[in-house]
Amino acid sequence: MSSTPLPDLYAKWMEDALGSELPAEPRATCHDCVMCKGAAQSAELAREVRFSPKSKCCTYVPLLPNYLVGNIIKDHSEEAQFGRTKLLDRLKQRVGATPFGMVVDAHSDRIYAQLVAKDQFGRDDSFLGFV
Repeated sequence: MSSTPLPDLYAKWMEDALGSELPAEPRATCHDCVMCKGAAQSAELAREVRFSPKSKCCTYVPLLPNYLVGNIIKDHSEEAQFGRTKLLDRLKQRVGATPFGMVVDAHSDRIYAQLVAKDQFGRDDSFLGFV
């Protein structure tokens, strides 16, 4: 198994294309989210966007091809538990499930649009349970 930030299927392809493994991404992880950290060091930023430590980017529902859905279902690691649980719930409820993978359903798309319109994506914890 690769230590790169990519799923194994993509990591192998990228390693072949680049001739080496991609480096691990130690700064942008769910457990240590850079978007939740304190104020940036740069005074040049007129306005900073910081995520809530609870919702982070978890209110975004991505499109997932079927082979990645299978990999997520097989992944029983602790770090994949939250996403795996959400994915299995969506599959059981048949929300966005197709033979091609998981698509973004209309409800999740509306929630995302509302959060972006209010400039609250990653910051409004009230939507966390709805996606």
